[in-house]
Order: sequence, then C-alpha cells, then structure tokens
Amino acid sequence: MKRRVVIALRLGTAALGAAAVVAQLATLSRTPKFDLFNFLSLFTIPSTLYAAGILAAVATRALKRKKASAALDKLRGAAVVYLVAEGVVFSLVLCKFSVELESPIFWFDVVVHYLMPLVLVVDWLVKPPRTEISLGTVWRWTWFPLAFLAVLMVRGAFIGWYPYALLNPGIAGYPAVAARATGLVFGMTLLAWVVADVGNRRRAQRARPIPAAG
Repeated sequence: MKRRVVIALRLGTAALGAAAVVAQLATLSRTPKFDLFNFLSLFTIPSTLYAAGILAAVATRALKRKKASAALDKLRGAAVVYLVAEGVVFSLVLCKFSVELESPIFWFDVVVHYLMPLVLVVDWLVKPPRTEISLGTVWRWTWFPLAFLAVLMVRGAFIGWYPYALLNPGIAGYPAVAARATGLVFGMTLLAWVVADVGNRRRAQRARPIPAAG
C-alpha cells in the first residue's frame, strides 16, 4: 500500500474517531441527566480517543519520513487490542444489555465500533511492528482495560450506577457478574496475545527475502 494512502487513511480515521466522540459528547451534554464521569465510564470513549491519538501520531511521524519507533509500535498494538475488543463485545453482547449505549448520532456506532477497529486491524497487517512484540508487552497491553474494569466496578458499588447492565450486580447478581468479568479478562488477554502473534508473524514475513525468479 502506498505511503500517502496509509497516511491519509490513518489521519482520516483519527479525525473521524475524535469527531465522533466530540459530537456524542456535545449531543449528550445537552440532556438533563448527563454526567461526564458516566460518559467516560464507557470503555468506547477513552479507547477511541487513545486510538485516534496513536493513529495521528504514527501518521505525523510518517509525514516527516521518520520510521515508527518500537515504543510507538507497541502503543499502536494496544490500540488494536482495545478497539477490536470493544467492537466485538459491543456487537455481540453490550448492545443487548446497554444502559446508556444507544447513540443519538447515527454514525457514531459505525465509526467507533466498526470502522476504526477494521482500519486498525488492516493497518497492523499492512504495517506490522518493526520490532518483535514480547510477552511482557502483551501483559502490559491488558493493564489499562483491567484497571478500567476494576475502577468501573468500585465506582458502581459506591454510586449504584453501572454503564453495562451485564456488570450490574443488582440486575445480574454477583455470581453472574463475577463470571462475566472473568470472561472479559480472559478474552482481553487472549486477544492481546493474538494481536502480538499476528504482528510478529507479519513482521517476519516482510523481513523474509523474496527468492529470485527462475
């Protein structure tokens, strides 16, 4: 894929993601019961902003004709994990158990739950990391979502509000919530490993010399 196309795709996706979050915030903030902390308690919001920032940073570096650093590649890998995770979980589970997940903006869900995850996966395949992703990096990728889940549960216990009904003990019961939280932790860890493995395999393929014809 040509360099200019990759840069444009990264910048365009980053702008769309940021615009979607800003538009969602501007719309919901005009409602009587809007709470900024509840808004930020949706994993989609911080993960989308993070991914948009990483895509913009990688594209800006490419515009300056600088190669991606190992650190930036690791941050990009984390963005792939977070956006794919929230896209899959939203599509298969959360849209059926949502409390405040219905967006008043018709294109918000399309951008953050489908378009951005797809672009990030394609970007990871086309432009794999330049250095090997270690198992230690895989574990570090899981720190943010696990900490986010822990804060969400503790905050919910204090204020009696959870953004997702499937994690609300008052609705689902503590055994079910514990089982679902465990499943989310396992799924996130497995996804992080898969993203790292795919990135390492694609890196090895690109580094392998092409045999001469004939």
